[in-house]
Amino acid sequence: MDPIAVEARTKYKQPKPRQTFEKLTSFQKALHANPYAHALATPLRLCASTSALLPKHFLTPFETQVAPPAQEPDEHTRPPQDGTSKSPLQSRASKLQLVPTLPNNAPRTCRKGPTSFLISRQSALAFASKKKGWHSLVSLRMQDKARTTRRESWLWRENMVDHVLAEMRNSVVAKLHWPFQHANSKLLLDVEDELDCIDKIDGVSCVLYLRPVAQPRIVELANEISAMESRIHTLASRVAEVRRQALQSLERLHNDQSRPPPQTYQLEMQPALLHPPLYFPTVQYRGTEIPVYELVEMLGEENVGALVRGTKWEGAVCVIVQRTYLTTGVQLALSRLQGFIAEGRTVVT
Repeated sequence: MDPIAVEARTKYKQPKPRQTFEKLTSFQKALHANPYAHALATPLRLCASTSALLPKHFLTPFETQVAPPAQEPDEHTRPPQDGTSKSPLQSRASKLQLVPTLPNNAPRTCRKGPTSFLISRQSALAFASKKKGWHSLVSLRMQDKARTTRRESWLWRENMVDHVLAEMRNSVVAKLHWPFQHANSKLLLDVEDELDCIDKIDGVSCVLYLRPVAQPRIVELANEISAMESRIHTLASRVAEVRRQALQSLERLHNDQSRPPPQTYQLEMQPALLHPPLYFPTVQYRGTEIPVYELVEMLGEENVGALVRGTKWEGAVCVIVQRTYLTTGVQLALSRLQGFIAEGRTVVT
């Protein structure tokens, strides 16, 4: 054919050339190195538990898979004793399992299935693990296939919270391994224990503490205070229930329609005390706030020790992460793990 006609026909079908980082504008480079922009740019997905529409970065994906026969040793996978055999639909539906599709998952052993999402919070995942709350994570299409079988035959890890936490920790350790092992990359900078000098450093994105910040006694006191708050809330609920029953008894004794019913009061703690906002430590940096990550609390002493062993930061207390597109993945993994294990702390003024 005529080359001019071929060129005209395929003019708007050719893929655009990949843009290199050197050709980006200054704004595009700053946007590319911003982890918050990457997190908010992820596709919106619906949480199956709270019905919240959030970016995918703030959700934990669960994939509905068909488990191999070796992973289900109960009576539903064994051949019946009467010589009959299950239909393909029943055999397929009795092996449903929910698997968190995190970055560091093991190699796939099953065919890819529908994906549902749950808000990335440790408490939400623990609540879904109780009383078969995770059944809502199974997609409607897979529920329709499994309608002929009992839901008790579906598979769910008993230690799902610990499993997801371990996978998130492994992701952070894997992304931090290269910067710690390659000091010449200058992606990490060592600073003193005091953070007053970070304003003099350009391009600081976050701060990593390699040693425990809180003393063990402070942690024990915080746990004791949390237990006392829970106990107070339980006692207040009991007192409110006794008061409600007493008022109902008085109302039955004095059944006078002309008088309004007695008022009932619900004794509860203040919502700000019972459900305090999540605590994310930050530090001031040139008029803004940057996150502070306590690696010992987030990863554990063993992972932190293995991470810094044999490097120039083995005896360091505090490390600064530079703001560059090379550390965007590290910051995203750290923020995801911190949001998963974050707990509420009451602010005393």
